[in-house]
Amino acid sequence: MGITINLFGGRKEVKDLSKEYPIRPYPVDKTGGFPCNAVNLIGLREGTIPGLQLASPLARPPITIPTSIVGIPTPQGSDDATQEAINNLVAENADAFVNNTRTKCTVGTSWIWPRYDARAMKLIWEFIPDETIESIGMNPSTSEVLAIWTHEIFTVSTGDGMKEYSERKRKITPDRIDVHWLQKGTSGTYDDVSYVNVFHSMPIPFPHGADINQPRGHTMYGGNLRAYKCYHDVMLNACQILAEMQPKLNVSTDDPGAWLANNGFGTNKIEGMRLAEANFFASKLYLSKTGEDSKMIFLSSDALKGHLDMLDRLRTNIIIGSDSPEIFWPLLATGNMASTDTQKNNGVACIKALQTEDNSQYDLLFNKSLEILSFVDTKHYGSCKTTWGTFNLVSPESKATIFNTMASGLSALMTSASVTLEDLFYFVKGVYPDLPETDAEKFIKGLTATAKQKAFSNSDVYGQTDTGNAEE
Repeated sequence: MGITINLFGGRKEVKDLSKEYPIRPYPVDKTGGFPCNAVNLIGLREGTIPGLQLASPLARPPITIPTSIVGIPTPQGSDDATQEAINNLVAENADAFVNNTRTKCTVGTSWIWPRYDARAMKLIWEFIPDETIESIGMNPSTSEVLAIWTHEIFTVSTGDGMKEYSERKRKITPDRIDVHWLQKGTSGTYDDVSYVNVFHSMPIPFPHGADINQPRGHTMYGGNLRAYKCYHDVMLNACQILAEMQPKLNVSTDDPGAWLANNGFGTNKIEGMRLAEANFFASKLYLSKTGEDSKMIFLSSDALKGHLDMLDRLRTNIIIGSDSPEIFWPLLATGNMASTDTQKNNGVACIKALQTEDNSQYDLLFNKSLEILSFVDTKHYGSCKTTWGTFNLVSPESKATIFNTMASGLSALMTSASVTLEDLFYFVKGVYPDLPETDAEKFIKGLTATAKQKAFSNSDVYGQTDTGNAEE
């Protein structure tokens, strides 16, 4: 729509770019969106995509550090029996929570399906990769997910370096589950089945930053994939220049062909000139006319200045365009962006946001799991509510898992952001205010002791304090 104004008695139409003329009917997408490009996104994080590998050291920390510190939920049951059951459930799946958070932050959405396995006669959590979900059926009025269609091809080893493939399609609805194998292997169970979904259990999406009424979310890499590609290309070009530009001797001579022949480049002038026709960067010899200076030629000290300036600009743009605060990126910047206090608070807010955006999804997961466990254990369990950091409610095993992952994230945070021990403790207390510890050094000692099976310690905080990165 436009805004009409009068200028000297005339009328002029001024376009308001935030508005548009009504489109009737207006198209509303209720397909659940497209699946993620897991190959590119996970490949960027892990350094497995050749066209993005030089950007991976920049891309990995802002995912792995915050997701390690997020920890695991500490749900509160409605009664003692329910609390015991939920504690056991959390302990059994403790490692899965960190993977769930890392997956949703990397690819945008993680899916967990709590279901009853009739063969094993127990509750299982099946993690369904977002890229295997080809279609999502949604209620156009309520946006409720009514059906999930998955399509996977499995590769398994059969020995002697041989592999075989099997292909499966599934349709999952609250009332029924249909499984059809398009290609069957020789080992395993490949039955086409259709059975009643007794507990009406559906795969639960855990999206990051999802748009309203959409089951799928967005990767923490945001709109930065093209910037990461540009970063890789600029870095690669700079490395190629350094690798290929050999120092070379500049020789002044009236007869280059004769000089080459006399110095071992062939047996005559013509052959010498042909052998000397090499790429300037790769050649170790450069000939010039008599009267020009004879000297060694080196790559200019400012030859890569443009590359380095562009890499710095790209890094700044990537940080600005990311969901992850600067404190989680390698080498905290200096200057206007380097307020450690501000970055600590931003980091705390990011961790809390990653936790709370999953609360409703974990409520569904835990309560549906309790419903299935009531059948499995022939007991009646109540309901639970998801909380975070309520350490007095969790089992020692779950607490150890929380501290294990936290230790890994905090160690990386100290290394990459060069924060002090006090900064680190302030950060942890901001994320987990219910921690009883009040002394930073005692907390780190307790953290290391509780997580002793983890290697907090080839580059632990005390090693960092020895180098002056933390204060005692």
